[in-house]
Amino acid sequence: MPTQKKKLEFKQGRLPSKLRDRLVDFMRKLYGEEFIDLIPVNLKYVCFERDLCLIYEKPLRGLDNLTVLFNAPWIAIYVNKHVLPSIPLVARIYREKGVRAAIVVKEQGVKAFLYGNDILVESVLKKIPPDKGVYTVIDGEDGEILGFVEWSEKKKVYVNLYDIGLFLRKLG
Repeated sequence: MPTQKKKLEFKQGRLPSKLRDRLVDFMRKLYGEEFIDLIPVNLKYVCFERDLCLIYEKPLRGLDNLTVLFNAPWIAIYVNKHVLPSIPLVARIYREKGVRAAIVVKEQGVKAFLYGNDILVESVLKKIPPDKGVYTVIDGEDGEILGFVEWSEKKKVYVNLYDIGLFLRKLG
């Protein structure tokens, strides 16, 4: 019997200030005070699941009444109770300030990561300071940003927080 695909249902609204504050705190910790102004005050969200939401700028005036998932730059993501900056936002910070708080990963580790797996220590080519516990994952072959991990002292692995394959796995 073929499996039925679940109907995509989404929820959207204005981002609660406590989630914006968590994002600002994360940005301050990893990238410094000078990038806080990249986080707009009026943010909205669209959730595809309870713990999978895109956070973006408020739509342009006049578009509020349209059914649009989002129509402005992707600012952050809320996934598994973490509020993390978007990959395009981090790429902009790295262009302007240089790479920081990142791990560069070998090809085999990249493949596993993009399927939602954690990154083993032996897959890390290089760790770029500062050491904050949460790291941006960078492909060692082409230098592309792939997502975020958090070091787990207990498991001795970099735990996948989100990667660019997430939406394909969750919504595909």
